[in-house]
Amino acid sequence: MKSDNKQDNILLAKDVANQLHIHVVTIWRYIEQGIFPKPDLIIGKVKRAWYKTTIDNYIKEQEKKLREQKEHAA
Repeated sequence: MKSDNKQDNILLAKDVANQLHIHVVTIWRYIEQGIFPKPDLIIGKVKRAWYKTTIDNYIKEQEKKLREQKEHAA
C-alpha cells in the first residue's frame, strides 16, 4: 500500500541508520568520504534528512556493485 503522506517519504539520519543497520556517526563518515549521498533536506538548525527514494536508490546501487564484484571474482 502506497502512502500519500510526505512525512513517510522523509527519513532522518536515525531512520537511515536503522534501515542500513549502521550507526549514525557512520553515515556522516561515509558522507565525508563521498560514499554516501548528502542529505536532501535541512530541517531546523540541526536535523538532516533524505528522501526515501534517495536511500532506496543508494541501496540498489550498492547491491548492483556487490553483484558486479561477485561476477568478476567468479
